[in-house]
Amino acid sequence: MMVAGDMPPSAEEQVLRERLVGCGLKAAGISMVYDEDTQGYIITIGDAAGVTNAHFECIEKVTLGNWPVFEDKQLDRTFKEASYARATNLWLAEARKILRERGLLESLPRRSHYASVDEFVAALERHCGFEVGSILKEREGKIEISPENISEGHGDYSRLSALIAAVSLASVEIGDVKIGFIGNERLAD
Repeated sequence: MMVAGDMPPSAEEQVLRERLVGCGLKAAGISMVYDEDTQGYIITIGDAAGVTNAHFECIEKVTLGNWPVFEDKQLDRTFKEASYARATNLWLAEARKILRERGLLESLPRRSHYASVDEFVAALERHCGFEVGSILKEREGKIEISPENISEGHGDYSRLSALIAAVSLASVEIGDVKIGFIGNERLAD
């Protein structure tokens, strides 16, 4: 009879470990456990793996869909910040592409041109071809996108993606706009 510690690693775990070693890490510093909640592996990378910042991009690529965690808290924080920055840059490039393809990028409304967030929200909706107040709402200085609002634009994913791209660019590039996606629990209010 085999107990958990005696069982060979799954094929997926072996592949993940081999890929991390391919990034330049030492196998002895890598441990992983499958997590049911996230449906992926939590991969602990210890000091014995010989990890440096130079390994980050490769680690991120080969562990996609899993959760790398570094024993060294500073390395862990730096990895997460670098991953977030890369993801943000990819999304912003995609948002610009979406808006450029629809002819909306160059004339995108700027927050600084409006006296209030409410006026800015209205300008974004008009810019992306929606009736004012049909998708976005201003609430306590934040732009709110909620399920009942999205149903108004249901089926027109091209315009919705352009609107979300515009809001995303505004929030990240300008920095003074906050976005909130309201879940279904809000509908009960």
